[in-house]
Amino acid sequence: MLYDLWGAGERWGFTWSGGPATVALLTLTAILIAWVWWRAGGWRPLRAMSRGQWAIFGGLCLASIPLSQLLPLALPWGDPLLRSHPATAATVLFSAVPYLLASVVLNAPAAILVGLLAGVGRALGQTGAPADIFMSALAAAASAILLQQNYAGRMFAALRQPVLAGALGRLVMVVGTTLIVLTQTLPRAGFFGALDLALFVALWSALPLLAEGAIGGALASAVLWIAPQWRPDRGVVPSPLDRSLQRQMGTAFLTFAASVVLLSALTAFYFSARSTEQALAEQMVDSADAAAQRLGALQGELAGTLTQFGQDPRLAAGDESAKSAMLGRMQTTPQFSAVRLMDGTGTVISAPRGEAGEAVPSELSAAEMMIAGQVLNRAEARWAAESHDGVTAVSLAVPRVDESGARSVLLARIEPDVLAEAIAGLPATGNLGSGLIVDESSRAVLVTGAKLSGDWVAPEAGQLASSLSALTGRNLYSSIDPATGARQMVYQSAVSESGWKVVTITPYAAVLRRTLSIIGPLAGLLLVISGLFYLLVASLGRNVTRPIAEMSRASRAIADGGGLERTVRSDRADEIGQLSLAFSQMQRALRQRLDELSLLLSVSIDVAATIHIDEGMAAVLQGVLRGTGAAGARAIVRNPNAPAPLSFAEGPAAESMTVLDRSVLLALRSVDELAYGSAAEIEAGLGVANPPGMALFALPLRPAGEFQGVLYLVYRQPHYFDSDERNLLRTLTGQATVLVQNAHLFAAAEGGRRRLAAILASTTNGVIVTDQTDRVLLFNPAMERAFGLRSKDVTGRPVVDMLAELDKGGALARRMSLGMSSATGEAADGKLEVEVNGRTYLAGISTVYNSSSQTMGRVAVLQDVTDLKDLDRLKSDFVAGISHDLRSPLTIMHNYASLLPVVDDPALEQEYAEKILAGIERMKRLVNDLLDLAQIEAGMNLQFDRVNPDELLAEVAQEYASIARESGLSIVVEASGTPATVADPDLLRRAITNLVVNAIKYSPDSGSLVLQAEAKGKEIVLSVHDHGPGIVAGDQSHLFEKFYRGRMSTADRAKGSGLGLAIVKSVADLHDGRVWFESVPGEGSAFYLAIPHKTYPS
Repeated sequence: MLYDLWGAGERWGFTWSGGPATVALLTLTAILIAWVWWRAGGWRPLRAMSRGQWAIFGGLCLASIPLSQLLPLALPWGDPLLRSHPATAATVLFSAVPYLLASVVLNAPAAILVGLLAGVGRALGQTGAPADIFMSALAAAASAILLQQNYAGRMFAALRQPVLAGALGRLVMVVGTTLIVLTQTLPRAGFFGALDLALFVALWSALPLLAEGAIGGALASAVLWIAPQWRPDRGVVPSPLDRSLQRQMGTAFLTFAASVVLLSALTAFYFSARSTEQALAEQMVDSADAAAQRLGALQGELAGTLTQFGQDPRLAAGDESAKSAMLGRMQTTPQFSAVRLMDGTGTVISAPRGEAGEAVPSELSAAEMMIAGQVLNRAEARWAAESHDGVTAVSLAVPRVDESGARSVLLARIEPDVLAEAIAGLPATGNLGSGLIVDESSRAVLVTGAKLSGDWVAPEAGQLASSLSALTGRNLYSSIDPATGARQMVYQSAVSESGWKVVTITPYAAVLRRTLSIIGPLAGLLLVISGLFYLLVASLGRNVTRPIAEMSRASRAIADGGGLERTVRSDRADEIGQLSLAFSQMQRALRQRLDELSLLLSVSIDVAATIHIDEGMAAVLQGVLRGTGAAGARAIVRNPNAPAPLSFAEGPAAESMTVLDRSVLLALRSVDELAYGSAAEIEAGLGVANPPGMALFALPLRPAGEFQGVLYLVYRQPHYFDSDERNLLRTLTGQATVLVQNAHLFAAAEGGRRRLAAILASTTNGVIVTDQTDRVLLFNPAMERAFGLRSKDVTGRPVVDMLAELDKGGALARRMSLGMSSATGEAADGKLEVEVNGRTYLAGISTVYNSSSQTMGRVAVLQDVTDLKDLDRLKSDFVAGISHDLRSPLTIMHNYASLLPVVDDPALEQEYAEKILAGIERMKRLVNDLLDLAQIEAGMNLQFDRVNPDELLAEVAQEYASIARESGLSIVVEASGTPATVADPDLLRRAITNLVVNAIKYSPDSGSLVLQAEAKGKEIVLSVHDHGPGIVAGDQSHLFEKFYRGRMSTADRAKGSGLGLAIVKSVADLHDGRVWFESVPGEGSAFYLAIPHKTYPS
């Protein structure tokens, strides 16, 4: 139910109680919160806040005090102590909301300040304890730490939830409540009494405090759900536990050990406390009931004794001195003192005399008067007790009836010590409790054990301890000692004789003390065992984590590029030792792999750095020796240019291994590897006696699957080839295979390049190539000669600029430029006639494409067609001449044939017939020359035989001697002893005949015509010398061309087909010979025909 809308306490203000202990607690909490504030950053996070955050901070500060007292909820405890204590009487559900929001939205220092203000509200309005201010701030700091941590993991994610963080933060206030109650009660109740009350209050205050934290967290979560932008995203990082296995093990064990010890201690404490409380309660009941019985019996005995004394006849005598003497004798008994006799009116009628005979004062106290009246009225014994100046007086009154029936009262005082015997067993807990005899008015008559620090206050019905009462079957009460504030158990046992009660009081401090005495050794033993076990676990953890840490450091060093030399040692034989051993083995294997990779990299670099197989193979074989420790290594590679293979060797045993080359080559043609671990295996496998090594391993070189050679190595000692070594050798063999393949490819490519370069350099056609940017990429020597430029001067220049001065029309430049041709739309590929430096070239232009059909540039091939154009001119002239030569005889034959029918003169007919026959003969010779030239050039009807050059010249000279004389010439043969050779006699005769006929035709009346034959070196040279007009310079370069006839005057007079010298050249070509001439204008000419000198077989 609600106390009110505002205020959880009865009044506002601080309660300063507890003295130095409270001051010490306040000081320590202030120091602690200051340290937490400094650790959280102090003012620095606050100064970094934005205006919006400052506004939120101000609002939370203003709301913290009102919310700490808004809508307090009273808790319906059954225990009056819990209902009355400020720490447990009520809960304020909104008190934690402000600092939880500050923890999430702002920072830890802001949350601490808001928590301080919330603590001020709680201290002023509810508990009154100043230390609650700092306890609330500490709770805010704890919740802020939980809410602002950003560690990864489900547990830390759960701790970031406001509900859980708020509830756990409130546990700080539970501890604070314990300390506050302890320090407040300690001066009055002692340590155990104060500790009992503190634990009791703190235990029951945990529920409302946790409820405040959880509900406050739920409300804060609702606010953040409405305004999610207030919750910053801090990301997640690995927790400190995740970074250390030893820390994880230590934390896990400490958590487990603390949980076990705490749960064991709490369980033992609970059951021990319950058992102790029950045992003490039963002792209280038993001892109090027994004391009550003893007290009742004692009181009955004393009443009986006094009644018996009252029946003495001497008391009925009228002699006052006798009565006084009788009362004096009664008073001398140990049980009674101050015995008096009262009449029915309440007047003392007799009292004993003193030792001097004086009268004892007979005034009665109020209590005595009261019980005397009650005895007269009820005629039964009555007891009374009263205290004067700290001295308790106990009175007993019994009725007396004399023989006359008159009533009187015999009143005696009894010393309290007489009654103390009845409660000698109280309290049941010794000096820790109290035993009381209380009268009917609940006044303490007698107290044993611990003295009461104040008046005895009887327990109320609401203080009944129902659980203890149920266990014992008696009414036991749990109350607070008003003097000390400590809790206590109270039991009252009624005395049947007097209506008095025997009360036994046991403080809960006795329960706590006895419980701690029981569980203390157990808890200590658990702590010692846990400590020892922790040391064992820590030692074990260090033994486990030290190798792992060393492996981690070594792994990081390896990741940084080193650390393979760092050793990880462990003397353990368990899994950790096996792991360390495996890691060490991994290090060695990795170091070996890195060495192998370094070796492979070195070999690869050496192989890639050279194109020469001898340099690269030496690097591979040296790598084989370094990687395996073999005594020698050899590589046998097929030589594509010679039948003998290429061999390469490295190592001290390499030269002696040559005896194995052929056997290894033959064996590896059909297998993938050879591995012999001993000399006997080598002998059996290769059939080589006394091999140069004790172990052998060989692999084939198969680039592109084609067997090209082998690589093998030998060892001085027997050797086992494991998989790692085999893989290394296969990799190195792969390098060798690549080297061989690259060498072959390079040789092929270099050959192709050289052939292409030779072709481009030797071709008479000019070649120019441009790239995608229209710059000159290639300019061959023929182009250099044709254009008069150097390749190094034009390569890289724009083709348009390079051709600007040479190609006057610019047609070639436009066709070669990708940009210009695409801009003009002119067709680029095709043929184009270009005139440069007085010569005519036919340019074939093509676009160059790559395999992806992308344009790479253009290429133009320029063929010099100047001679072809001249030849075309000559052909035209020849056709015209032949047409004229054919038409002239045809015309003559036609004319003479037409005249034959009209003439009757036989002589004229004979003449005309001869003229017709002469024309036919002339046409026949022309047609025969054409047919002979065609047959000679085609190589048809060749008949090689033994030819004597001297005889051949002599025969030709004899045949044309008469014709020469008619032209005013004489033929002289200068040949003697010229060796015979192998040739086609007819063709050779035809060539000499054409030279002689040309000499006769073009040098008439010039004197002698000399025919010579001689052997020069490996050739037979035949020549014809004349002393004619010679050959002009313009005709010399065209003499051996078909259809060409000289342009001098004699040539005009001489009729011919222009095929004579062309036939001579064709004859020389058919005999693998050569033809040339020497001519000096005005002095004559000499034509030479040289053929190879071949010996005719016998």
